[in-house]
Amino acid sequence: MAIIKLSHESSRDDPGWRMRYRYAVYGHKLVFDVKNVYTRSFIVVKNQHDVIVHFTCFHNYINTYTKDVCVPLTSDTKARMHYVCVMLNYILIENHEKFGVGHVFSITKEMLDVFFHDYALTKQHDGSYRSRQTIEKCVSAITGFFRKLCRGFDGYMKRLLRM
Repeated sequence: MAIIKLSHESSRDDPGWRMRYRYAVYGHKLVFDVKNVYTRSFIVVKNQHDVIVHFTCFHNYINTYTKDVCVPLTSDTKARMHYVCVMLNYILIENHEKFGVGHVFSITKEMLDVFFHDYALTKQHDGSYRSRQTIEKCVSAITGFFRKLCRGFDGYMKRLLRM
């Protein structure tokens, strides 16, 4: 799945190795001709130099379409992926010592509650708070992400995570 792989310079003995990596959205443009340019987004792991070190398969679990619906060529789930990356960075990287979680399968509902609370109450750079609509989009994207993960990997997911 998406376990951050250690490079030769990183070591599990170094407690700060996680802070050198982050989850991010990478958009790849498919150019067919002058009028037809489509973007496909992926969730990747980048290092401190903003270089992609790992492609994840998390883009398969962004809850936009069900398995029975054809995905239009023009669709892109970049906005939903952004919310998932913010959550993954918060729980797996920035607050790793607090939560003690090293894999997305170990994330619990309680951890998500803490994330949503902090996401809603953290001031933005301009001093304002996120709008209700933005918070609802974030909650929807992340719960949809975990719903699809549970469908695909139910036996591996923590039992505490039931939405």
